[in-house]
Amino acid sequence: MKKVNENRGKLAKTDVLHWGMIALAAVLAAVLAGSLETGRVHAQVGSAFTFIEALVRVITPNGDKKNDVAILCFDNPKASAMRGEIYTLRGRKVAEMIHVQNAGLLQSAGFSCPLVPGAVEAEEALTWDGKAFGAAVRSGIYIYVVKSEDKAVTGTVLVVR
Repeated sequence: MKKVNENRGKLAKTDVLHWGMIALAAVLAAVLAGSLETGRVHAQVGSAFTFIEALVRVITPNGDKKNDVAILCFDNPKASAMRGEIYTLRGRKVAEMIHVQNAGLLQSAGFSCPLVPGAVEAEEALTWDGKAFGAAVRSGIYIYVVKSEDKAVTGTVLVVR
């Protein structure tokens, strides 16, 4: 009986540690998001390439089709080449983002990027599924860097498992 009680104590400590780490990651993400540039400084509204918003920045890539993918929305009226990359906080590149030019793909998944005032073209987005080299990444904060023309947009994505 003593062994059962010891195991229960260990399990409870493990659960507390797990949820404590998730809470710490959420707090760090909020602090980091407030301290990192969101790209609006670099990509001026009214230029050819404009960051609109991060539609989904907290992802839980577990296959339940709810917040499985990070989505960043852009206005790109000149159809300029766009490249998005994901990095760890230590600066190691872990993934390339996928460019979605068809608004119907986002809408079929239940998302819709807002249009900037005066835009006549449907939105474009970059997405990331929380994987690095085909395998799921660990929970934590990741940095996205999007480049187009002579502009750069940076920000954070929080992965929670």
